[in-house]
Amino acid sequence: MLIPPVTVAWAIFIAILSICLAVLLEISRSNRRRENDDMFGTADFNAKTKALSLLPREISTLNRLVRESTFSNKDALFNSPELFEQAVNRFYEFQDVTKVDPAVRDDISALRNKLGYIGIFPDFSPVSSRQFCRGDKLLISLVDIAVNKQGLSESTDIADVNEVSWSVHYSGKLGKASSLIGKEIRIRLTRPGEAIYSAWVTVKSADEGRLILAHAPHLEKYQLRRWLREQVQFPATVSLADGGSLTGILADLSAGGILVDRKST
Repeated sequence: MLIPPVTVAWAIFIAILSICLAVLLEISRSNRRRENDDMFGTADFNAKTKALSLLPREISTLNRLVRESTFSNKDALFNSPELFEQAVNRFYEFQDVTKVDPAVRDDISALRNKLGYIGIFPDFSPVSSRQFCRGDKLLISLVDIAVNKQGLSESTDIADVNEVSWSVHYSGKLGKASSLIGKEIRIRLTRPGEAIYSAWVTVKSADEGRLILAHAPHLEKYQLRRWLREQVQFPATVSLADGGSLTGILADLSAGGILVDRKST
């Protein structure tokens, strides 16, 4: 007895639908476990939030960031600015940064500062334009992408940085500010003796003497030091030849040496 094609089609449809529902239910259960269960590194997370005297609201925001990230360790965001910004970017992409509660955005900005993940800290290497600081000097330029040829450039400084956008002062060397809206420009920020950071950013709008730019969640880094330095955040104790010691945080390391962020004891 032949089974009608319509019956076969319905059977296949129901089977596929059942599989999809099972997958969705498992994803939902996994998300609920991630949101509510204790994560690996919870004890370290609690100890570090206490050591930094984070406010309850900031701890709640940090907890939300890590639970919506892909990290398995709850204390991962304390380990490096790159991990912190990865979690922030993921959160802003999913939630739409413009729709995130301004108070939560303020908490993220405050956390970035308290964790030492902004440019005012000398041993820090930025990975996102959200880590730039007001007053930082940089170069903005127009580039003809078709021929990869750099056109006009202007040296300027950062006027403001927030979680949604950032702005630079603008004198008009690249053309009328209004003509740049919607275009991509190249930004280059140099930290003497360390590296050049650059990225393509879109001009979102312009006002009196300023260009308002979209954030660059990822920066290209061109090393200026002789040795490439890897940014890390590890507790370290160094024994000195005179019997003393130096304890603190191993900030970076390279073939040329290491940097421990703490005075000798």
